[in-house]
Parts: sequence; C-alpha cells; structure tokens
Amino acid sequence: EPGQGERRRMLPRRVEIRAVLDQVLQSESEIINSDAVRRIASASVGIEALLPEGGSEADALKMLRDGFSVTRSPNAAVLVPTFEHGDPAIAALAVNAIVDAYVDYRRQVLIGDGAEASARQMMAVTALEDAQAALDAFLNENGLTNYTADHDAAVTRVQTLRTALDTAESERAAAIAGVAALTERISGMPESIEEYVENDAGNQLLQLQIERQGLLARYQAEAPPVQAIDRQITAVQTFIDSGGADGLGQRRVGANPVRQDLETQLLTLQSAAASERQRIATLNRQLSDAVDEVSRIRALNPGYRALVQEVTANEEAL
Repeated sequence: EPGQGERRRMLPRRVEIRAVLDQVLQSESEIINSDAVRRIASASVGIEALLPEGGSEADALKMLRDGFSVTRSPNAAVLVPTFEHGDPAIAALAVNAIVDAYVDYRRQVLIGDGAEASARQMMAVTALEDAQAALDAFLNENGLTNYTADHDAAVTRVQTLRTALDTAESERAAAIAGVAALTERISGMPESIEEYVENDAGNQLLQLQIERQGLLARYQAEAPPVQAIDRQITAVQTFIDSGGADGLGQRRVGANPVRQDLETQLLTLQSAAASERQRIATLNRQLSDAVDEVSRIRALNPGYRALVQEVTANEEAL
C-alpha cells in the first residue's frame, strides 16, 4: 500500500558471543546507514528514478537519508532495513538499492586488494570530511557554535530572566502597596498648619504688665496707681480667657512638614513603581525571545543528532 515501507533482510556473520554480536550489528547498522552507501545506491539507480520530479544529488542523498531506517529484532542476529515513501515502487527501489550498495560496499571493504583498500580508505576519508562539513554547515546556518553548550546557555538565560522578572514584579507590588498606604495617610492630613496667633489683646496685656513693673519701682503694691493698673490687667486677662480675643489679630499659617515628608516619600514610591513597570515589560520581551530561542534550538536536535551520528559512523569506518 502507498506510504508503507519496503523491507528486506540481511543476515550478518554469526558470532558466538552476544556482546561481540551486538557490536557487529551496531557496526553493520552504521555502515548501511552511511553516506558512502547512499552515494553508491544513488549512483546505481540514478537520481531520476529516485526523484521523478527532478532534483540534485544532494536532494537524492537527503531523500535516502530521511526515508531510510534500520532496526534489529530483539535477541535476533537480523537487521531489518525499512524505507518510507508515498510511492511504494520508489520505496522498494530505494530500499533495495541501499541494501545492494551496502553489500557491494562491504565486499569492497573486506575483500578488495591493496589498491582497492587504498581507494576505500580515500572514500572513507572523503565521506568523513563530507559528514563533518555538513555538520559544520548545519551549525553555522543556525547560528550555533556548539549545540550542547548553546542549548544549555539558552536554558540558563531563560531561568535567569524568570528570576529577574519575579524580583521586579515583587518590588513593583511592594511599591504599589506603599503608594496606596501613603495616599490614605496623606488624605487625612491638612496641607497647612497654624504656627502662631498674634492679636492686640495679648499686646495690651503685655504692655500693662510692663507698666505695673515700672510702678512697683516707685509705689507699694497697695498704692492706688498700682491697684488701678491691676484692675486693668485683670479685666484684659478675663477678656482673653473668655475667648473674646479669639479670631482677632494676625495668624501665621505654614505648610504641614509631616505631610510634605509623606508626599516626598509618595513621589519616590510612584517613581519606583513606574520604573519597575518598564523593567517588567523589558524582561517579558527578553524572556519571550529567550524561550523562542530554546524552542528553536530544541527543534534542531533531530537534525543535529543525525549529522553527529553520520560523523561518528564515518569515523568508525576508517
């Protein structure tokens, strides 16, 4: 059916020790899934057969790489190659071409003479260089230097920005609470206070008291002039004590210093809250960009791992 992979079996050499068998099967799996085998397969059937709609050699190699997979049945010395493609005929062609290329490649590697061995060595070196170049190009195209280090750095930046954002939000909340508390206190305070009151009654009383002291320098306290001024002093004092002088004279009013101090504190907190609001907006933008960067790098992981595996396989094939 369309979309189903074509499967063929390959029986590698039997070995007596399971550990060695596992190593051999792993090695064979890497060989069949290498660019060297794919190049042979592509050349044997032709690019046009693999890509009826047209394409380059690189496109054909990518098509063979993306569609091909090889698995191993549990506890079995059998590798099962599979090729996924929308056209079952192309899937069958591709999987058979890869298997045939693998068999041919193994025969050349294991059986060829000295000249062939040298040629195989050169082919393996070329394949490794191509694989490493593909990996380097992948990293450069995606703005990476070292995938793991760049990924870890991006994750660390997200964590750092989240911590900074939490701190900014806490500080803004504290500033807003302080603004609310000071605003409530200030609303109940007068803007100005009465510093002192000066009126004529008070001045008159003071003048009479000064005159009495002057009379006492010449008369006894029981003398009529002293008694007369005492009566005047008593009359003025009684008038003041009765509130008759309230509202008279001059009053001096000034700014309330306590309110002024609270208003200064209020302005400071309002400025802090506004500053934290701007800081939060900046951190949110930076955090969004950082999260997007982590997602971008993680999305590149399958392609990166495939290229790394290709490099490793070619290194082991040398």
